[in-house]
Amino acid sequence: MYGGGPLRTVSLIEYLRQRYIVDLIVFRNDYPAPIPPQTFGDVLQIRLPFHSRELSARIWRNTGRLLRQVPPLVDRFAGFESQIQEWLQGKYYDVALLEHFWVAPYVHLLRHHARRLVLDLHNVESELMGQLFQSAARRMETKLLPLFDTVLVTSSEDAARIPVKSVIYPNCIPDTPMPVRQEQFAIGMSANFEFFPNLLGVRWFARRVWPTLRQGFPGLEWRLIGKNPEAVSRWTSGDPQIVTSGPIPDAIAEIARCRAAVVPIRYGSGTRLKILEAWAAGTPVISTSKGCEGLNAETGEALVVADTPSAFTDGISQVLTDTSIAERLRSGGRARLCQDFVWSQAARRLDDSRVL
Repeated sequence: MYGGGPLRTVSLIEYLRQRYIVDLIVFRNDYPAPIPPQTFGDVLQIRLPFHSRELSARIWRNTGRLLRQVPPLVDRFAGFESQIQEWLQGKYYDVALLEHFWVAPYVHLLRHHARRLVLDLHNVESELMGQLFQSAARRMETKLLPLFDTVLVTSSEDAARIPVKSVIYPNCIPDTPMPVRQEQFAIGMSANFEFFPNLLGVRWFARRVWPTLRQGFPGLEWRLIGKNPEAVSRWTSGDPQIVTSGPIPDAIAEIARCRAAVVPIRYGSGTRLKILEAWAAGTPVISTSKGCEGLNAETGEALVVADTPSAFTDGISQVLTDTSIAERLRSGGRARLCQDFVWSQAARRLDDSRVL
């Protein structure tokens, strides 16, 4: 489990592979990975230069970006024009799909090699940026988004945040049967914990909700499942009832072992695949209103919405102690997932829009 971004990208790639021969440009932090034969046409793997995660190195990099008014990830993925241009020689495509706003500046280069250009916004970057980079991100969105033929967004809320018309392609997961549930006395959160909204969510929950919950339910575990668990160690280390794990092969099966899934997100945009995974697992969800934004889910039916520490504690407590509430949320969440947020339903939406 590596986070929602890769899951969204894979869903779109699978959609395209059913309809086109797909060439692929991959940006990687590590060494190039083997691509399964006959999966794609031509593949270009670009290795990003090493960036130290030491605080002093981050301050140095971001100071330069601030002076140039370039958002961090846009800067991280910049500078590969010549490599991409060489690979594109002699190629022309029906559609070029760019994943993430980070690579949107390559629009001018790809315009000469594709009939249609589509940008997929996993998030609206200006909503994620802190005050230092927010204005720079908004200026770039205003400048670059109109250059694409179509912009995909995750929800109507994100559609309202950008300065161009867009098509909603919801985050979605493969159509999968409900796993066999082997519940343990635990609550879980699946995430990439280095992603800033997730990091802030863990901090808020650890400080404002978990102490009261732990006191009320002495044997309860809080499981943090996913990439970069060390990023939240400052708030979780030393507590034997907070269990962290790295990426796992099947996040849905792991969440199915929990009595409830918590989504204490208070910041950001997009929609949360961690909720879709919990719905697929049949695990009741307690989320902030920001965490479930864009999913059009009724509180008390598909999930419980709680925006204060006391409401969050009460919502979890009810799920842990009242089997009828837990069962209603379990079945309501699963129904909501199958209605709109599985690959087959999302593919029909793209077919109807005819943008890819």
